[in-house]
Amino acid sequence: MNEQKTDLKQKFQICVSGGRVMEYNMVEESYLPRKWHRFESIKEFRKFVRSKAFDKIFVDEDSEMLVITQDETNKLLFSSVAPKMNLGEDIQEYVFDTENSVKDFISKNNLSPSSNLLDDASKEQINRFFSGEKCFFENATQLYVEYKAQKDRLEASDSHGEVLLGKKYEQKIVDILIKY
Repeated sequence: MNEQKTDLKQKFQICVSGGRVMEYNMVEESYLPRKWHRFESIKEFRKFVRSKAFDKIFVDEDSEMLVITQDETNKLLFSSVAPKMNLGEDIQEYVFDTENSVKDFISKNNLSPSSNLLDDASKEQINRFFSGEKCFFENATQLYVEYKAQKDRLEASDSHGEVLLGKKYEQKIVDILIKY
């Protein structure tokens, strides 16, 4: 395997949760890892906000608050109201010096990849699936029929449900594609 070449100021970063790589990026050497926080209630989030001196964020019952911070700088980097992901554990972020180190970590920890770790041909198959086009992977037609039926049952205003459904089927496709 060829090691990806980078200038001396690059490192590799991944975020992991529930046995899956959720994010993979090349980052600057000076990159400071973020800390992810999830909240299922306003009460939990308010307690966190009071401890960090943040204020005024709303969460509905079908959502959770995602917050990313850097402990070293005591900065709030990102917060978002998102559909509940039901990951079962907090998201962890790691930073590596080389791409091979990332791949070794993924392999040693039996992590399933996210779609952004797939090759271009596999990413194209995911795009084709959601566009309703013919795909080469195993059970693609049956999987699309199931996806479409579930999507059609969602209410037009249920954007959270549609996002979760898309993520669910994207990961099903990834799990099929990594077998090839």
